[in-house]
Amino acid sequence: MSGMRAGVVLAIVLALSACGGGGGGGGAAPAAVPPPAPVPDPPPDPDPDPVPDPTPDPDPVPDPTPDPDPDPVSPITVSGVATYDRVPHTGSGALFFDGVTRQPIAGATVQALAESGALIDEVRSGADGEFSLSVPASTRLRIRVRAELRDPDGQWDFVVVDNVEASPRAESECWAVENTRSKPVYAVETGFFDSGNEAALVRDLHAASGWDGTRYSGDRAAAPFAVLAVADSTRELLLSADPNLILPSLKLNWSEDNVPAADSGFNPCSGEIATSAYVSSGGSGQIYLLGDDASDADEFDYHVIAHELGHYYEDRLARSDSPGGAHSIFDRLDLRLAFSEGWGNAFSAMVTGDAVYKDSQGVISGFSFDVDRNSVLNAGWYNESSVHSILYDLFDTGADGVDSVALGFTPLHEILTGPQRATRSVTSVFSFVSALKASQSALSANIDQLVAAQDMVAETMDEWASTETNDAGRADDVLPVYHALPLDGPAAQVCSAILSPGDFYSKLGIRQYLRLTLGSDGPVVISASGESGTDPDIVLYDAGFRRFSESADDGFESATWDLEAGDYVVEVYEWGNLTSPPKGRTCFEVTARPGLALGNLGPGDGTDSQASDLKTRQPGLPTGKPRPSVQISLAGATETRGARFALRGRLSAGAGTEVLEVKARSGRGTRVDSMDYAADTGVFAVEGWIDNPAHARVGIEVEYGGDFRGIRRWTLSATPSGLPPLRRKPVRTHAGVRAFRSSMSR
Repeated sequence: MSGMRAGVVLAIVLALSACGGGGGGGGAAPAAVPPPAPVPDPPPDPDPDPVPDPTPDPDPVPDPTPDPDPDPVSPITVSGVATYDRVPHTGSGALFFDGVTRQPIAGATVQALAESGALIDEVRSGADGEFSLSVPASTRLRIRVRAELRDPDGQWDFVVVDNVEASPRAESECWAVENTRSKPVYAVETGFFDSGNEAALVRDLHAASGWDGTRYSGDRAAAPFAVLAVADSTRELLLSADPNLILPSLKLNWSEDNVPAADSGFNPCSGEIATSAYVSSGGSGQIYLLGDDASDADEFDYHVIAHELGHYYEDRLARSDSPGGAHSIFDRLDLRLAFSEGWGNAFSAMVTGDAVYKDSQGVISGFSFDVDRNSVLNAGWYNESSVHSILYDLFDTGADGVDSVALGFTPLHEILTGPQRATRSVTSVFSFVSALKASQSALSANIDQLVAAQDMVAETMDEWASTETNDAGRADDVLPVYHALPLDGPAAQVCSAILSPGDFYSKLGIRQYLRLTLGSDGPVVISASGESGTDPDIVLYDAGFRRFSESADDGFESATWDLEAGDYVVEVYEWGNLTSPPKGRTCFEVTARPGLALGNLGPGDGTDSQASDLKTRQPGLPTGKPRPSVQISLAGATETRGARFALRGRLSAGAGTEVLEVKARSGRGTRVDSMDYAADTGVFAVEGWIDNPAHARVGIEVEYGGDFRGIRRWTLSATPSGLPPLRRKPVRTHAGVRAFRSSMSR
């Protein structure tokens, strides 16, 4: 008997049992005839004597008096099972609607809601989708299951929302209000019904795919719950490594209007998301998933969803230095991107339990590849396929070829959230494998076999790739992976190169890396110079924390940072190679010099001030456009996220010195809203917001010209305060839920 037919039968039975209460109502059997009264013999005395004494009391009144109309049964238990349509794939990656199965909606929020909208009861569905709610008798209500996984104790919080606005905003407006802040949560619900007087009712909920055999003709209610199921599997995998792990909250944005509109930019308010992706911003992140069935929809592409959840894991629990960008399993990529995408592929196989990655394209086509395959085109440390092959072989239990390692997830998790997160190099296969070998020394030789099979030097691998010999056929532009950048030593020669036609942004060779080692604390000036017409830019990595210097100066870039002793990575690239078509091979000289100590401000309560005298020219100062700078720490100024800060300063230049420009740069944990400088008075003012009180800092840079005798005096004051949290314009008024009517409600 089908679920629908069973529901109908049960509904009829319940209706009959409730009809008419306990008596009356159209009986079919004839009434029994009572026997005649017996005639007494002998006849009774009609006038008995004597009169009884004492006179008996009237019939006693029962105590307590029974209630002739007992209250109806209350509360009523409403139970059921919540399910969704799971659509599988063919071997080629296309969707296979003939194989649809009903799967439980596990761990989701299930609510009983009054006709007024008031919450009556709320539970989480069980592993089999079952739920049980307590409601009052004779009450009109409905049952709703929301596409969210929320732990009452706050250990996890995943929610699937509709990111598309009813009246789409422009891209700038969309981001100005922080997209999805108030977006509706997907849900499936019954119609309104009366709870009646029975002790128990059954109301199942089902989210259907909307597929009629040839096309989507109904609500695609299953989509958000298919997404949610992958999030739940991810939760289970992560907690298997650490049951006490706190999973940062995450929104997964899906809409049937989300389209791969790469040419229109990224505007999620209108559904233009270019591709399914994890987007990190301001210390948090969100996942956006394609949903347009005419072009590409990913709600049933479980590997794609798990892949993006792998990026969420990297970003929020481990560390990823990846710049993002286009990639494929055959490309030669920047080492950071190669590791991140390889991790995403391997993680998708771990979450789904399926090593064959499947991605539908529209509803009738798709592609697939085997994450467990060891034979890789363009194998190497720069290839995501090599990376995912190594990572999955470390995880899985199946021995194939050179794979004799079966670690499971926990040891990988411990490396990713420990040594990989703290590495002084950038995150790559080198930092991961070297740390894993150190922690699994007994398996070092077995791990080396996996790594060597992907054309990497394994036995001597370290986080700095100091012995790597795989140059992808372009030795001059690929090796060494990290160039040496000595402090106050000769310039390092690096070239931002295009290795293949069509390469740009994050392909191998475009970004060059240098290792800077400092023996003591102090300011350091890092400069890159090239021929006229070039535009070098610099990024400094401090264990993952990035500082940028990206001016448009012709042939020159320089920045001054106050640094502690230790190892740093300097990234240098040609700006013109980040866009298509790229500029082409461009070479630079990179130097690191001791800088000018401009002072450091650490505000406490109230207002702090500090002054620095710079009376002499620093020996060896470059003759281009030097930018002395100061890093102003705001840590400890407030414990409130979204608190406002204000900085005030005055510059006094020496004779022959001209202050050309004063700039403020957002540091770790801060956002700069405004920067003003009055050349006539030398006064500057910076205002902004503190996003991360533990690491908040602001950088102030001064560009000056003339005879470079320096800025005579620099005075700073800080007035951070526990100002009210940042007030943002709400996205729009909405009930908070986008609900589909359940296709099965009984």
